[in-house]
Amino acid sequence: MVGKIDIIAATGALLIDIGDGRLTLVYSQEVSGRDLRRDGGKEARAELRRHLEKSGHDCLETVCITQRAACKHFGEVFWLEHSVAYQAVSRIRIGELRVPASLLMEEDARDGDELVRREALFRLRRGEGVLVFCGVANVRAWMNRHDIDFESHQHLFVESESRRHVAGVRTAATQ
Repeated sequence: MVGKIDIIAATGALLIDIGDGRLTLVYSQEVSGRDLRRDGGKEARAELRRHLEKSGHDCLETVCITQRAACKHFGEVFWLEHSVAYQAVSRIRIGELRVPASLLMEEDARDGDELVRREALFRLRRGEGVLVFCGVANVRAWMNRHDIDFESHQHLFVESESRRHVAGVRTAATQ
């Protein structure tokens, strides 16, 4: 099994081919050093599509959002399950969306942030297709405010601040 990492400059992301048929896209502005606030959604989708075709894939196993700046072109590139307005053949499907809890919980979302937030919340309510990195003490209270039962959805949360098991939330070491 031979893995490979490509930099998708237009998106500021790393495309990780683990070598077993799974592809993971990790968004981080530091990857390319480019300003992700500029308008480049079509360029981002085209570059990502080229890399997917080159590797023989048409979708991503995982998309991991590490910071809010990475959300800018999310709605132009990906097939979003929460709304038919973001479901077109040219969009790239995502198996699992991984987001920090802070992105879900912050109410001042903007640009693509709100789309990522809506998509993650939709998947969270459905109980699959999302993994939330915690580290925020009041996740349970936030879920209660959004009428989501923490106990039945705790498998969708990973404690990211430390390796210890906290309040039923699995850690990266227990996955």
